[in-house]
Amino acid sequence: MNRTAVVRVVATWVVVAMLTCGASPAFAANYTWQTLSGTGNWTTSANWSGTSATNLYPGSVGSGTTDAAFIQAMYTSPPTINLNASVTIRQLNLGGTTGATTFPVTVSSNNGSVLTLSQTTTTGTAILAVNSAVSSGTNLLTPDILVTAATWETRMASVASGTVNLIISGNVSAGSAGTKIFRYTPNNTSTTTEPSLLEFRGNITDGTNG
Repeated sequence: MNRTAVVRVVATWVVVAMLTCGASPAFAANYTWQTLSGTGNWTTSANWSGTSATNLYPGSVGSGTTDAAFIQAMYTSPPTINLNASVTIRQLNLGGTTGATTFPVTVSSNNGSVLTLSQTTTTGTAILAVNSAVSSGTNLLTPDILVTAATWETRMASVASGTVNLIISGNVSAGSAGTKIFRYTPNNTSTTTEPSLLEFRGNITDGTNG
């Protein structure tokens, strides 16, 4: 299977079979992005709060640990985070918490680094959440994405005004054998908003291990 497609899902609960599903285990550690503006490398430990003995940032290469990363500082301008090394992570939260003035987040890669969405169990769920509770705009993920979790769930938050969108411009593929499920869960409860938009601009394929 090799589909070159722009996939748009608008304001309905949809399950797209990419390639069965259980509860996610607890995360090993949580990390919060601290850089308030401009561009910063993912692997710069000073950009994050929350550390462990083996990890200075979520998904540290070679640590054997997968974690949850929260990109939710009160930014002074739209932040761009450079994924300058391939990482494996269980949960990536883009946007701010309730009451925070935030801008859309861009996660880019200038060296071909890959984002792997994983879990520690064969039935676990990896989560990509767009959490902005106040500001509207389009979040952007440009790295290629490998899915090794059984289920990848994308959660889109409702906002006070406007829309919160997510564009995934990299290729998405299975990074391990077995059935993969992609679940899209919008949360547009405000009557003042338009539906959130999730858009794929790359290839969606089985991958070498799919």
